[in-house]
Amino acid sequence: LVSTDTPAAANDDALAASAEDAAADTREPSADHTGADKGLPSEDSLSTDSGDGLPAKGETAETTGVFAAGGTAAVSGAWPDPFAEGSPGPLCELTCSQTLGPCHANAPLRRDITEGRPGLPMRLSLLVVSADGCAPVPNAEVEVFHCDVNGVYSGETPSAICNGNDPEATSRSFMRGTQSTDEQGRVDFDSVYPGWYPGRTPHIHFQVRVGGQEFVTSQIYFDDTLGARIYPSHPDYVHRGAQDTTNSTDGVIRSDANAAPFIPETTVTGEGGLLAWMTLSLRKSTVEP
Repeated sequence: LVSTDTPAAANDDALAASAEDAAADTREPSADHTGADKGLPSEDSLSTDSGDGLPAKGETAETTGVFAAGGTAAVSGAWPDPFAEGSPGPLCELTCSQTLGPCHANAPLRRDITEGRPGLPMRLSLLVVSADGCAPVPNAEVEVFHCDVNGVYSGETPSAICNGNDPEATSRSFMRGTQSTDEQGRVDFDSVYPGWYPGRTPHIHFQVRVGGQEFVTSQIYFDDTLGARIYPSHPDYVHRGAQDTTNSTDGVIRSDANAAPFIPETTVTGEGGLLAWMTLSLRKSTVEP
């Protein structure tokens, strides 16, 4: 395992900050994903001492039993369905683009993208729809990738800043995966909550392709309070300490307000896994911006 507290990554988009800032200036407002009730476990059903499904400040995952550890094997796979019948319809405002970054690499076809890496088990559920009429988009190819708990990316990437060309990292493809949406436009990835590295707020890269054409390339972020609870106390992340960059100080998104449209809804399951979900709305054609 790559286990350096200061990853060779300076990292990812950090060196491309100027280009990303320019991209941020051109982004248009996107959907505000609210915390509407989706028929998920109630707060009372969560193993938690706080009302938001997270450990109370100053408590650790080990003392509260809220967050599972050790990767995807720590949960049975019985995840709630965030898009269950009767839940509010998807938000169809166009999903805006952000930079792909220099750490893109081959992403195998699979649901579990961890290759056994540790971390807080997380299911990322994405619903792909058309912004024109909000109809599901079946057979869309969805690719995701992010760093591991140490802030390191896997694979043969275009830049050495992603993993320092460490042989263990470059020979693997952990935290990368691709799947095609089903008839309802749905796709699920089993992963772990991403780690952090200097200069970037925690994030997940994604790209959606239809018929081999790229329709949107962007990133997913998380509410800062989530990382503030996980990194300082969770056994799989505590060696790194608290993240040094938040949504409000990230050079790509530049403010909490800009991050809001890219933040999924989340809940903690009874097994201590983190369920994150959001709707991705595609432009009508690649001719449109």
